[in-house]
Amino acid sequence: VDTVTLENGVKYNNLEKEKLKSIMRENIDSDRVLRFINPTTASDDRFNDTRYDNIPDDPEVKLLDEFEFMFNAGQKMGVMFKKGTPPQVSYIMKSSPMLDTSIKVGMAVDTVTLENGVKYNNLEKEKLKSIMRENIDSDRVLRFINPTTASDDRFNDTRYDNIPDDPEVKLLDEFEFMFNAGQKMGVMFKKGTPPQVSYIMKSSPMLDTSIKVGMAVDTVTLE
Repeated sequence: VDTVTLENGVKYNNLEKEKLKSIMRENIDSDRVLRFINPTTASDDRFNDTRYDNIPDDPEVKLLDEFEFMFNAGQKMGVMFKKGTPPQVSYIMKSSPMLDTSIKVGMAVDTVTLENGVKYNNLEKEKLKSIMRENIDSDRVLRFINPTTASDDRFNDTRYDNIPDDPEVKLLDEFEFMFNAGQKMGVMFKKGTPPQVSYIMKSSPMLDTSIKVGMAVDTVTLE
């Protein structure tokens, strides 16, 4: 073990056995990430990689106002959060599927949406962890926000929260859409046959088309 990182972003290194035990014992109420290394290669430059050690007040880190990320069923977050509402990212592990995305330390999670359309907000750290753990078999979309701009009206945008039985949502009988090579869907589906759209991410190429929550996919045709 060469590094211990706490949920508040504090990092310890230059460890020896008793110091490590003391840190773990004194911070038992905090999430803690330990980095385990191969001591025979510990002099390699990669162990000095600080790309992901940025803290929120680093002037070089520009936070997006909003970013959605979908965890596939079975995927774990690999992230630590500070205590508070909404829970704020304090550390991104190198095994996290969020690594090398637009999500940065300092952003906060304000919404979790499940593939069945159920949405959770007013989150705090333990509630978020519980939701993610209890719904590990579901795709889950997390909305990350910049907490310094979280009061903006756009975070209350409900245009894309329509559910199938909303009388104002008129579903077409049929609609075809082509995804270009390399394009991702950015959509969650309910379990079932045929799979039914339950959520459309704002990054989806299907956004602002005639495809709505409640429609189902019955055919896929390749080029």
